[in-house]
Parts: sequence; C-alpha cells; structure tokens
Amino acid sequence: MGRALSVLIVEDSEVDEQLLLMCLRRAGFEPTSERVQTEVAMAAALDARPWDLVISDHNMPSFSAPDALKVLHQKGLDLPFIIVSGTIGEEAAVTAMKAGAQDYLVKGKLARLPAAIERELKDAEQRRARKNAEDKIRFLAYFDPLTSLPNRAKFCEDLRLLLTDSARDACAMAAVLGVKLDSLREINNALGYGTGELVLAELGLRLRTVIRAPQLLARIGGAEFAIALPNVDVDAAESVALEIHQAISGAVSIHDMEMEPAMSIGIAVYPGHGDEPELLLQRTNVALKQAAECSTRTAIYDAAADPFQPRRLSMISELRRAIETGQLKLEYQPKVCLATGALVGVEALVRWTHPKLGRLSPDQFIPLAEQTGLVNPLTRWVLKEAMRQSYSWRRLGLELNVAINLSAKSLQSVEFAEHLARICP
Repeated sequence: MGRALSVLIVEDSEVDEQLLLMCLRRAGFEPTSERVQTEVAMAAALDARPWDLVISDHNMPSFSAPDALKVLHQKGLDLPFIIVSGTIGEEAAVTAMKAGAQDYLVKGKLARLPAAIERELKDAEQRRARKNAEDKIRFLAYFDPLTSLPNRAKFCEDLRLLLTDSARDACAMAAVLGVKLDSLREINNALGYGTGELVLAELGLRLRTVIRAPQLLARIGGAEFAIALPNVDVDAAESVALEIHQAISGAVSIHDMEMEPAMSIGIAVYPGHGDEPELLLQRTNVALKQAAECSTRTAIYDAAADPFQPRRLSMISELRRAIETGQLKLEYQPKVCLATGALVGVEALVRWTHPKLGRLSPDQFIPLAEQTGLVNPLTRWVLKEAMRQSYSWRRLGLELNVAINLSAKSLQSVEFAEHLARICP
C-alpha cells in the first residue's frame, strides 16, 4: 500500500495528468487527484476538500501557474506548489518562484518529481509547525487559555481603541465593569483548584450570553473579568450589571455538586473616572471592594472612598508622622447621667491638626487608618494618651471613667490585647 497523497492538478491535458499520476505511483505514492483548468474550478476544488500539494502546468489556454498561485493565496492556503511545464523560460521560472512556487520541472523529465514532492511536503509540515507555535504564543500573549477570552493585555489594547473612538465625540461616554467571583478562594480551598477553574469557565460562558460586540469581554485576573461598554452612561452601565447578575446568579453544577457563586461588580465611567485603560481598571477594582459590602453587590467608583487617590496616598505617610510627632490630640466629650445631671465620665475623641490642611475631622482620616493598617498604632496612641490624662485627673482628685472608640480590627489583633495588658495598672 503506497503513501496516500492528495494532489490538485492544474492541467488542460488529461494525458499529462495520467503521466504525472503514473510517476507518483511508481515512486510509492497512492495519489487521489482532481484536474482543474480554470480559476473557478480551482477555487471550488480548494473549498471542497484539503489537499497535500498543487502541481500546475505553466501555460494553458485560459489559465496559468501565476493565476493558480493567486487563487491559492486568496484562499490563504500554504500548500506546496510545483510547476511542471513543457516549456518555461528562466525568467518566467524566476517570476513564478518569487510569486510562491516551490519548484519547477520540465514535462518528460519527471525523475526528480518524487524527491521534490518529499522535500516540499516536509518543508510545508515544518512551516505548519512553526505557524502553530507562533499562533500558540500569540494566543497565550493575548488570550486566557482557560476561558479563551481576551486577557488583560488584549483588553487594554482594545479598550484604548474604544476610548480613542469615544474621544472623537466630546459628549461620548463609556463604562468599564469589573466582575469578580468573590467565592473563588473558598471554592479552591474546599474543592480544589480544578473545581475553581471549572466554575470560572462556566461563568465565562454565561458572560458571553450577555456581552456582544462591540462590547468587550475579558478575563483579566484569577477571579476577575472585565467588560467595556461603548456609548453608555452610568444608568445604562447599572442596567447591564443587573443583566450580568441575573445571567450568573443560577447555581453552577460541578461534579454532581451545585454551588451559588457570589459575584461583585464595580463600575467606572469614561471620562469622569479616568481616560486610560489601566486607570479605569484600577478604579473598577476600588469599586469592587465597595460592591462586596453592598446588598446589590454592585458599586460605582467613588473617589472619596478610594484609598489609592494621590492625595490619600500622601495622607497615609502624613498620618504616620502625625502619630509619631504629636500632631494628634484628644478632646474629651462629657457623659452626663440624664436622671441626676451628674458628670459620670468622658469619651476620648481624637483630633488631627494638619500642618497644611488645618483641623481635620475624624471621618477624614479614621477610615484611611483602617484601610492602611495604621489603625493599630493610632489606637495605641489614643490608649496611651487617655491613660495619661486619666492619671492626671486622678492626681487632682477627679475620678472619671474615660471611654475610647476601638476599631473592630484592633479588637481582632492579638497584639492589641497584649498592649492593653501592659499599660493597664
């Protein structure tokens, strides 16, 4: 049994076709073939089935090898193309090779045809292998292998083009949505990473049912997807967020187990919340943290609650210095018995006089302290200062209970309990 070979023969002579097939059989091939002699017939043959190679006469009454090469290129096919012609000049041969032909032979001298075919089939296989490798590298560079959705790099490229189009219209808006599977860590810990990946793949499929071009959908991180919506305002973005929640709210069945994935959606709007892809994604991430605490599990970016605003970043280091250098002070609010009107104690309230911004209210820096881990050193300072003031009053004969406000994070800290035990008499 010979080696199977599928060959498309571009030839107007049936006799020459048979001579070619005879040569191939003698060389150990088992050819299946079709002979065409027009552009239309060749295009139809290429569409009808896959071919291993094309053997073409150079000149025919209504068709030629250069014409056949054009058809091959228009179809986007990389097939070995060998010219077998009765007469072909050197100049014509060079032109054909430049146009994409791999080899040419003279009819009646086909001894080297089998070797040429072997060589070109091998070269074609190597080209396909290189192309497959390049396609795989390109895919991994721009797509997520788990969901086959675009990755962060591809999403940012496409979003930049979308924003460029929006910028041409001064009134145009766009929205970026961050969608996060909040329960991924719990799923991974309880059921394994493989199960977590299956859940993410299912959510990717469900998101595809909601998002349609020219809208953009991508998986940009472990548990996060991103969506870009052109020509929408905040209200429209919230409507899409509701659709997304409805699309993904149903139970996911994995390994005969059903689970309800908890999702959050954060929204940032162009141009109000940013005009660059990475900035908009960063702000959807901030909104995601806010969404996790909302009953609707959807939140719009709020600059006032953004711990990464430049002004707030600056205040972090300034607050740390304020704790260390005495810019803070405690004020004491009286606590009075309603029945007797007697003073029964005081509540210690921390105040900050900023060297540039002046007096700051607690709501301007207490949330910042809780978000950045400074709440523990701040609490220790408040405790120490309240204790010092309480001792001072006692030396004057004034017995007052002093109440201080504690963060839940401080109460959860083992170091806080140890610190309290050290400073209490």
